[in-house]
Amino acid sequence: MDTSWIIEEEKLANLNQSCSPESMEFITIELLYIDIHKNLKSKDYYHIKFHDSNYDSSSNAIITKEQLISLSQKYKKSDNNMTQYLLKDILLFHIPISQDNVSDFVDDEIETEGFFQSCYPIKDDIRIPRSIFVFHSCSTLFFIFCEEEKTAVKQLKSVLKDPSSSYKRHLTKRVRIKAPRHTRRDIRHLD
Repeated sequence: MDTSWIIEEEKLANLNQSCSPESMEFITIELLYIDIHKNLKSKDYYHIKFHDSNYDSSSNAIITKEQLISLSQKYKKSDNNMTQYLLKDILLFHIPISQDNVSDFVDDEIETEGFFQSCYPIKDDIRIPRSIFVFHSCSTLFFIFCEEEKTAVKQLKSVLKDPSSSYKRHLTKRVRIKAPRHTRRDIRHLD
């Protein structure tokens, strides 16, 4: 029987007394696919569960650049042969406020612009600081894929001539010059 909900309810009941920052167990990934006309075509949701190897010495969750590349390759898609969806941006929404600032946050007295952090191009690991457990479900990593036309593949020209073309073969005069090659046979004839 799953009793995790009981523990979470007890934490919520004691929110005013003890709400220290905790490491996150998972993060939600939201994939946004934007078509050529800048309209949201679809969105999907997934969860990444953090393992022991996904935390640094300060218990901050880490998503490595290798994981980001793997996720971007896994979720890019192509609807047809002419276009494809490529990763354009990664945004992290995270609320890293301390226990002392919860009442200011509720009263809307905290500047919230720092909650979004852009992380593209994929060159660094994303570190997600510990936060109060109430805000864990709000933390989301957005992958924004934009539709682009595929680069045109140049059509290769055939080495063989098209028989239906009106191309006429031009004959060229070939001249052969017999020069001595200095072989044994040629040397005997000279003696």
